[in-house]
Amino acid sequence: MKLTQHVFRQAITLLELQAGDRILELGCGDGWACRMLAERIAEGLVIGLDPSDDQIRDARMKSTAFENILYLWSAAEQIPWQEDFFTGVLCVDSLHQFQDVEKALREAYRVLAPAGTLWIVNQRLELAAVGTIPSDLPSNRPAGAGPLDSEQCLALLRAAGFDDVASHSVPDSIAPSRTSFDEPASPAGALLLSARKPQK
Repeated sequence: MKLTQHVFRQAITLLELQAGDRILELGCGDGWACRMLAERIAEGLVIGLDPSDDQIRDARMKSTAFENILYLWSAAEQIPWQEDFFTGVLCVDSLHQFQDVEKALREAYRVLAPAGTLWIVNQRLELAAVGTIPSDLPSNRPAGAGPLDSEQCLALLRAAGFDDVASHSVPDSIAPSRTSFDEPASPAGALLLSARKPQK
């Protein structure tokens, strides 16, 4: 189950965006989250990054009304941008798609400006515990080991050098109700993980 756009709108209120922010979204897909961000930082810049050229073409077509969005075709593990530039880096339902989560987090750290913030927003089920990765040994995570739970992800953020690592709950104020008792209940809301790059 993917994060719904109205839940992300609620998550945005926790990001403490400023008008001139420079935000990078990793795994931007068709750019829907980039467009929401661009509406809120009209004086700033939003960069969307995705390893799929089809998604990047789609995102560009859907974002022609925005002058403050740029899309790049690249993997999160090798961000084609200078270090210490972005005030924020965002991952929306994309962490599980990275080939090397640790490397992607180190790259996010590299391109963040000092005191910049990384945000990871996911449906809770996307970060379900799988019991395969010891949280105290983040560097031992094998490629393709499955989804991370929140504690494992927090450990990886600390290992990458981030400070102020925290998790937040984002409730879904308009979660749909089940039409039948035979339907499984869906998780309402999302999980927001945040971490800050230290000041130099």
